[in-house]
Amino acid sequence: MYKVLIAEDEMWVRLGLKNSINWENLGMSVAADVANGAEAWEHYQKDKPDIVITDIRMPEMDGMELIDRIREHDGATKIIILTCLEEFGLIQTAMRNGVSDFILKLTMESNEMVNILAKVKQELDVERADSSKHLLRDIDVLKESFVKDYLFRNRYSQEEFLSYVAEYKLMLDPHNIRICLMDIHHYHRLKTRFGDERGQLLRMSMLNVLQEILRDYGCGEVCHDADNRYLFLLSFGNSLSENEQFQQLHQLLDHIRRVMRSYFNIAVTFAVSSTAHDLSPLRAMYRECLHAMSYKLYVNTDHFISGDVNLQLRAEEKIQSSLAGLTEVLSVHGDQLVKEFGHWTERLKERALPQSREATVRDFNYLFHRLSLHVPHQSQESAELVTQCTLRLESCETWDEMVQLAENFIQGLMQTRQIPMSRKVAEAVAHINRNFQGELTLQDVADVVGMSPNYLSSLLKKELDVNFSEYLIHIRVEKAKRLLLESDLRSYEVAEHVGFMDHSHFSRTFKKSTGMGPREFRKRWGRAEENSDDE
Repeated sequence: MYKVLIAEDEMWVRLGLKNSINWENLGMSVAADVANGAEAWEHYQKDKPDIVITDIRMPEMDGMELIDRIREHDGATKIIILTCLEEFGLIQTAMRNGVSDFILKLTMESNEMVNILAKVKQELDVERADSSKHLLRDIDVLKESFVKDYLFRNRYSQEEFLSYVAEYKLMLDPHNIRICLMDIHHYHRLKTRFGDERGQLLRMSMLNVLQEILRDYGCGEVCHDADNRYLFLLSFGNSLSENEQFQQLHQLLDHIRRVMRSYFNIAVTFAVSSTAHDLSPLRAMYRECLHAMSYKLYVNTDHFISGDVNLQLRAEEKIQSSLAGLTEVLSVHGDQLVKEFGHWTERLKERALPQSREATVRDFNYLFHRLSLHVPHQSQESAELVTQCTLRLESCETWDEMVQLAENFIQGLMQTRQIPMSRKVAEAVAHINRNFQGELTLQDVADVVGMSPNYLSSLLKKELDVNFSEYLIHIRVEKAKRLLLESDLRSYEVAEHVGFMDHSHFSRTFKKSTGMGPREFRKRWGRAEENSDDE
């Protein structure tokens, strides 16, 4: 019930107001009715009413002073003034002080007063609901802060943390507890899709959903850990056997995974710690989960990762098996590709496990570009294949998906490689490949193969689907790619090595062919250029 204070020096007005309204139906009760502002102020300080109905002109303290005093301490109390028509100037002043409404005493009717009170009640209901939401959010923030202070900042003892668990009635049995981390795939895309650059709305929505699931299971608490990661403190009680707890954990995580897919259209990976029987190892358990999560690339998205297995050995076995399979695929297409792939695998072996998804995507993109260099005759098709597979790599969540894409890439590359050529065109192509660095013309090549320039040009177009100039540019760009990936030459030096006398022309041509400039190409797929020159 909302409490109401009535201040009016005319008794018949005060009593008429108090007795003519069914306060209970409005969800209100009259806490006090007084004859002057001084008494009203005393009752306000004692009772803190939700609504004050006051006359303007009263003895000892008038209504204007009462309003001023209330507003000095409180902006939330609703104030309704009783006034006469000739006091309109005071009404305007009072309205500027946050008065909700006013009623003319001479024309006051009970139904009019009920309507005004009903409107004020609606405002109070909305504000109270908002206040409850803020309180819940404040509790969530407090809970997250307390958990992080205990886990990461060592600010509280175990006894203090247990006291907090009891005070806020957390669904947590400190004698049987696991930590679980949930990692969201492609979190930046999710923020873009929801138009939530800072991620605050998304974070609140996700916490609400996760908290509701945990309440249904009655097995733990969740808080935000990092941009794309949420931390669960889970316990299933001592009444369940270890096997039953494990089954319930599976059910919970499968449920969360389905909800994340359904509500947010995202995939998630879980890392789960071993079980502890008190709070002392919580920090070590969190590190255990972080270590397990670092291997998420090598685990299928429909499984969770347990920190109590030999993750590195499993990852190494998966990598070796899949690389052997790719080598077998390449072996039927020539020794040169197998040799190139061998260099790439050696490069991989030099890197310590686990590798991040981003670093592995970069490695596979490098492989695609390296292998594409061995396709000299189909610039458009091979370039489009590299572009398509590069884009598809961004959607790969696991090592297995990347390996499958690499196998598809190799098969596609081989199809662009099978180009039948006549003897004269093959001779022309070989001559261009040997002499592309100099000032080579169509006439020069035509003289070498013994035919007219026009006829040679028509054959190139017919068999390679490019004219002489286009093929020469393609060869130069492909050779430039190789130098950018394998050497430390600056981009203007690369331009000279492949036959471009003007560096700006080289940069424009390279970008037109690859979609990026030489420096960006090297930065993304090769070694960063030290002291790189401007393009």
